[in-house]
Amino acid sequence: MTYFKKSNFRYHRWNHETVPDTDGDENAQQLNDPFSDQEIKIAINKMKIGKSPGPDGLGAIFFRNTITELVPFLTNIFNSIFDSGTFPKNVGDNQ
Repeated sequence: MTYFKKSNFRYHRWNHETVPDTDGDENAQQLNDPFSDQEIKIAINKMKIGKSPGPDGLGAIFFRNTITELVPFLTNIFNSIFDSGTFPKNVGDNQ
């Protein structure tokens, strides 16, 4: 197991041996459900205004101002990533 420390938080690198058994937990089973537009909207609205953007340079204001246009696109991307288990090759490219 590999742990990464950042301030007071512990980040855990998960693998198939460390993920807890969720067979009997109804709430945990919902983790296998596809992402919904509503979940994406909630996540965007929870983004803090004024925080530094990530490497893409897109901050919370951008996402909130384009929420109607972006939510269907983001939902589709997140569900595709979840279903396939892989990120598209160009995600994270800075070129």
